[in-house]
Amino acid sequence: QNLGQLESVKSDVFSVYPNPAKDKVTIEFEEDDIPELITLFDLQGREPKSVIPQSYKTELDISELSKGIYLLEIKSAGLSQTRLLQKL
Repeated sequence: QNLGQLESVKSDVFSVYPNPAKDKVTIEFEEDDIPELITLFDLQGREPKSVIPQSYKTELDISELSKGIYLLEIKSAGLSQTRLLQKL
């Protein structure tokens, strides 16, 4: 028994494409994993977009957002993961 060994945690449970994006971005999960909430934040902490996904594949319309860097936060099973998203 090795107490120092940690179980590996799967970090890439979703993909975001295209990134950078101009008009629309797709967030795709494994088919049996639908997140509770997808939130987009700007770097000032404002929340220009939030969606409760209905499927493992969700498309966000970002065409009305200003160019720049955004934080895409995914909440699922009590955990949250964040990815950077660049809007062109």
